[in-house]
Amino acid sequence: MSFAKRFKELRENLGLTQQEMATRLHKQQPDISKIENGEKELTVSELAEFRNTFHLSNEVILYLTFGIDPGSQTTQLAIRERYEDAEAQRILKYLLEHPNFKSLISRITLLPDKNQQYVAQMLSAIIKTEERR
Repeated sequence: MSFAKRFKELRENLGLTQQEMATRLHKQQPDISKIENGEKELTVSELAEFRNTFHLSNEVILYLTFGIDPGSQTTQLAIRERYEDAEAQRILKYLLEHPNFKSLISRITLLPDKNQQYVAQMLSAIIKTEERR
């Protein structure tokens, strides 16, 4: 399997779209598509940023770059759990650093489900608009 296919496999195992991956790596979605199609390669610094962004182990980087299999499906689950834990920590850190936003989120959790869904849709629309810029 090629680097491009392993990169795509890893993105899919993380449960991310190409757009979500691009946003986290400070790239555009077409860049991710080119990487997954083998049209573009990651530089060493981009690979290091990828490793740090998703908190990947050396074994996973070896698998990604050289195809050295780090293990079974259990390893893939561990990668996803590590990523999700890191995402939760990043969110918590943000909330601690921004008490006004933390207060708003707290108040949203007290709203009825229908209103929470409406707020989530509004936030999603705002984020999509910003990502297009």
